[in-house]
Amino acid sequence: PYDTIVPFLHSTSAPVMAVDIPSGWSVDSGDVNDTKYSPDSLISLTAPKTGSKGFTGRHWLGGRFVPKRFEAEFGIKTEDIYEGAEMVRELTTTSDDAYSVVYVTAPNGDSAQSIASELVSTKTVACVNIIPAVKSVYAWKGKVETDDEVLMMIKTRQERVKDVEKIVKKLHEYETPEVLVVGVEGGSEEYLKWLGESVEKKTKKDKDEE
Repeated sequence: PYDTIVPFLHSTSAPVMAVDIPSGWSVDSGDVNDTKYSPDSLISLTAPKTGSKGFTGRHWLGGRFVPKRFEAEFGIKTEDIYEGAEMVRELTTTSDDAYSVVYVTAPNGDSAQSIASELVSTKTVACVNIIPAVKSVYAWKGKVETDDEVLMMIKTRQERVKDVEKIVKKLHEYETPEVLVVGVEGGSEEYLKWLGESVEKKTKKDKDEE
């Protein structure tokens, strides 16, 4: 029964994987029982269910058969799956509730502040943490270089990552600026809600023009 299972899931610190749909969720509508519980990982059998649309953890697809219309709708590529191969595939979500952290280094605080201000003021991102005194050792044009830098941790919607990259490249003084993207597997409901509300969504026209 959900009233026994869900409190236990809330209390455990062990990673939890749900199969097909998380306990207490509706297949069609998600967390209709307001359990406020989301597992770390989800395996959808055959095809992603409608109720998993807002899931922000790691999402996997299991099963040998995926309908062609689901391949098109969810961008699933299965051409290389054959009998005897690994039958579980991790999905990269691009739902409205998908978020990313982008790491960018800059030569100094002023440069980082300029980039951060542009990103936040245009509602391309929700927040930029500027971390000073980072020592970077790296290979560049056949030599080992060492520099003092600052690190930016940039939080945004996954769909805006390319826009972040464009702004960074436009304002950055490096020939090849660091732009590394890490998907957000989960987080507090309140923080992710704030993050989503702080970043301007792409319109359908924006997406069609990409």
